[in-house]
Amino acid sequence: MGSLSSTQQWDYSTPEVFDPKHGNKANKTIDIGQNGSTLSANIYGRALQLSAYHPHHGIIVAASYEQFDGTRYYDPLYVRDYRKRMLQMVNEENEGFGLCIANIGSRTAVELSELNTACFDFDTRESAAVRYVVSVDEKGRLNQRAHIVNTTSQEIQVEYQVNLRVSVHRASYGQLTEGGPIPLPECENALEVNDKECSFIIRNKFLGAHLIGQLDLNGIPAPLIGLTDITQPALPLGWNRDNYWQWRLLLLTRRNLTSLVTPAAYNQYMRLLDQTIKGHLEWVFFKAERPHKFWHRSYIITGKPKDGPVYQLDQQCYPMLELCDYFSEYPSESRFVERILSSQVVTEILDHITSKRDLATGLFPTDETPGDDEVIYPFHFSSHVLLWYTLCQLADLIRSVPTTLGGLADRIKSLADEIRTQTMQHFLIADPDSGHIKIAYLVDGHGKHTFYHDGNDIPTAFAANWGFFSTNKELEAWYNTMSYALSEENSLGYSSGGSFAGLGSVHSQGPWPLGYFQEMLYADVRGDKRAKANALQRIIGAMQWDGTFGEAVNVMTGETTSKAWFSWPGSMIAAAIIDSPGQKTSKQAMKPANIGIVYRSSVGVPSL
Repeated sequence: MGSLSSTQQWDYSTPEVFDPKHGNKANKTIDIGQNGSTLSANIYGRALQLSAYHPHHGIIVAASYEQFDGTRYYDPLYVRDYRKRMLQMVNEENEGFGLCIANIGSRTAVELSELNTACFDFDTRESAAVRYVVSVDEKGRLNQRAHIVNTTSQEIQVEYQVNLRVSVHRASYGQLTEGGPIPLPECENALEVNDKECSFIIRNKFLGAHLIGQLDLNGIPAPLIGLTDITQPALPLGWNRDNYWQWRLLLLTRRNLTSLVTPAAYNQYMRLLDQTIKGHLEWVFFKAERPHKFWHRSYIITGKPKDGPVYQLDQQCYPMLELCDYFSEYPSESRFVERILSSQVVTEILDHITSKRDLATGLFPTDETPGDDEVIYPFHFSSHVLLWYTLCQLADLIRSVPTTLGGLADRIKSLADEIRTQTMQHFLIADPDSGHIKIAYLVDGHGKHTFYHDGNDIPTAFAANWGFFSTNKELEAWYNTMSYALSEENSLGYSSGGSFAGLGSVHSQGPWPLGYFQEMLYADVRGDKRAKANALQRIIGAMQWDGTFGEAVNVMTGETTSKAWFSWPGSMIAAAIIDSPGQKTSKQAMKPANIGIVYRSSVGVPSL
């Protein structure tokens, strides 16, 4: 965690120990979930954010901080600071809501025993040993349970409270490169206590949602003493691009599941993987709205576009590539695949892409790069590589599945060939500084171009493996481009000056784990074992305590500096090494709790 010299090995079969007062701090929250409800907790088990699905708003949360300021969507410093709220609370004993044990020591051991369960072991200053368990059940309810043992021969008192400093509100959907905010509803939280039922409810009347819960002591509902009615004011988005690589990891996990999980867990994981893999295809083709015919930049979970009609070429490709990959993994699902192919979504997307083709150059424009940054020239290299690869795969799929589109396969393959030819004609350019032929990042098709490479441009890194280059000259240009991209010459994209130097993006400063992945992939293509090991060392050093990665890291320390909850880089890295999985996490039985709090929802009311 932020050290290249460390020889620490991650052993997820044993608890992770944190001790903030002695410098051993967590760099990320403890995250669990099930069936659409997720919890982010601090290292003592206190809830920092509980999130759930809402049919109108997408994601709503119960959080220990206020709702996003809707007047500051275009203030990137505020957006970045708001994203860090939970990270600033993760090591603090007194932060978070729900069941809180008082006077605890600094040291705590955290074990992620299941996807939906986390166990915390710590002592109080009165020498009570506490096993604190948080879980999200199948109905999406959060349970907090504490089993307390007196380790002395004397009677002791253990103080606890139900902390309800919590705001129920809509997720912010704030972005560093804002594409058009979804207006936030007003936020007003009212606390009501039902003494008869020993329950409480926090209601946001403007949201149409509430948080309801009760306290149990030794399995019996306990009165909530000292609570009064209080009224106070108070990035859960999906990109087709990110979602495809996340989805692809699930596919590879399924393919290698026998070597990744215990026999006892195999059936459960296989069922969840099959549901999620197929479910996302259903969502992207039938639920994601396309008011302008094309897939939008990003979506909230309801299927509504988050941003305005910004057209990104690469986002049109990923769902179709996902469909092709699905049939390769599930050849018996030809009827399902044929239903999607016959739904007109594919033909509408293809028609829209081809309608935008520039007749003079044969190239295809985009409004933004894969980094959500506006282009200065309309044609972007890695998007063309992806379009070519997608069309090649789609042509093969149409030939393999009985469908009315059968006659389209040859035309799609012919278009793919044209794209490859025109792309190489316009993007191969001599660099006046080095004299080497390189691949431009953006071109206008009439001589103007830029040299640059970005952590988001994954298709460029895969271009050689995908077979995009047909001559030695083209392949040499790719080598020149990747060598440039992963060096200080790429001044706008490469972050240098520290042990964690690497490829990043103008989108968020600092090296990116996605850049380390590209470096590892490029070293593998060249057969450079030393460079591959060096990239892997930085990957391990930048990894957060639970094995996940942020968007960007500090070039000196490797600590996450942007977006701690970012599953795309982890998906890429895990997919690259999944055929040789590490030590598996052991499963241990949990002790029953004596003090517990459960948050539940009422039937027919959208709630957390």
